[in-house]
Amino acid sequence: MLYTPFMKKVILILTLGLFFTSVASAQTEYIPSFQFGLKAGANFSTFPQYGDFKNQDEAGYIVGAWARVGGFGFNFQPEVYVTSKNVGVVYEPPGGGKTVNPVKFTSLDFPFLLGTKVGTNELGVRFYGGPVFSYAININEGFGNDIGYASRLDINDQNYALQVGAGLDFGTTLSIDLRYEEGLNKIAYGPDEYSHTRLNLFNLTLAYNIFSTY
Repeated sequence: MLYTPFMKKVILILTLGLFFTSVASAQTEYIPSFQFGLKAGANFSTFPQYGDFKNQDEAGYIVGAWARVGGFGFNFQPEVYVTSKNVGVVYEPPGGGKTVNPVKFTSLDFPFLLGTKVGTNELGVRFYGGPVFSYAININEGFGNDIGYASRLDINDQNYALQVGAGLDFGTTLSIDLRYEEGLNKIAYGPDEYSHTRLNLFNLTLAYNIFSTY
């Protein structure tokens, strides 16, 4: 879990700092444009440690589509993708008795991102951020007894998050994106005294542009 505190700070600092810098120096996308493409990649889910509860990060996947409307140095990028999110809820009270509840759930996610780009059409850097609306379509928890119940994670049917990130454009066809997603709504887990946490994610995806007006 070395990436959890470190990458969060790096992504937030780079995204916010370079975003405002790019507002004054953006050299591309002043001409109105439209793009549409597909994307796929991996994610890593995590939530803050609390008391006797810890998280065991595991990888999931992302598959979906994106569109981008740009002009005057900025762009609006709505997306839709299916996300498989995996996390292990570790309950390790004093004196032993460690249990791990593997939680796997699939959601339909809708990010609405505002961003900008610096560079050229051959090589550009993007910065963006915005809200994400997520709807759980399948939830599978591994507990089956009272001990497992202690390490439950009650996923909401609807979840909300804020996403920030940066990406590299290679020509007008391929892009690589790295994003951090901070959960906004609380998720219940553990016994009643541990009834709040927020699910966070790191996403690494490859995007392919299949249609563009420029």
